[in-house]
Amino acid sequence: MSWIISFFKSEKTQLDRATKILTTVRKDIEDFMECEDLNKHGFDEYGIGIDYVEPHTFVQQPYGYHRYKITSSTSLVFNIRFHNGGIEAVYLDYNGSLGFDISGQKWAIWLKEIFKERGMLEIPKIDEN
Repeated sequence: MSWIISFFKSEKTQLDRATKILTTVRKDIEDFMECEDLNKHGFDEYGIGIDYVEPHTFVQQPYGYHRYKITSSTSLVFNIRFHNGGIEAVYLDYNGSLGFDISGQKWAIWLKEIFKERGMLEIPKIDEN
């Protein structure tokens, strides 16, 4: 994900940076959609990982969601969140955050389905003992 860091300083505004990353991620996922064998084409190496964020982990976050981390560094984070039936792309940097509702995007729906098929969007059970 060094491409993200390489243009971070060249883009003038947070919206410019977020839009450029979102466009790049969209194109990458659309390329994966064309592949017959995702593993052969590096899908499993794309992004950092996926995890579940419990409700109230962050201030003003009443719901839980699955977070697909695309990139994470000290200066910026970009992830895709799957929650309450919706899909959101979120860009965070030292200036704040921007979210984009991508629920209706074909590539985002495809990505969600891939993770569902792999059992990666199940809410983990909490052991209360």
